[in-house]
Amino acid sequence: LLMVHGGWSDPLEEYLSPNEDYFRDFPNKFFASGHTHKQMVKQFGEKWYCNPGSVGQPRDRDPRAAFATFDGSDFKLYRVEYDIEQTCKAMEEAGFDEYYYKRLKVGSQHFFK
Repeated sequence: LLMVHGGWSDPLEEYLSPNEDYFRDFPNKFFASGHTHKQMVKQFGEKWYCNPGSVGQPRDRDPRAAFATFDGSDFKLYRVEYDIEQTCKAMEEAGFDEYYYKRLKVGSQHFFK
């Protein structure tokens, strides 16, 4: 399993749109990355890609916490409820800018299609 935050061209900041050509030259079979906050599992021939999603800042209008598990041969996606209001309150009390905790509920509208 090869994992990065963004993509393999830029491990921190790349917004990856996974496709078969992207993974063609990598010897690995399983890949996982985040950054886009869009939960998915996709197969490209013998290769598998997973984005587990995120807890907060949903980019698919689903505010539940998103995550994935990997058992060595299979990815599974999950969504679970969490107390968003309590999380926002704790972030506000901790001094986070409202920009960050308000996005836990609605995500970044810029990414919706």
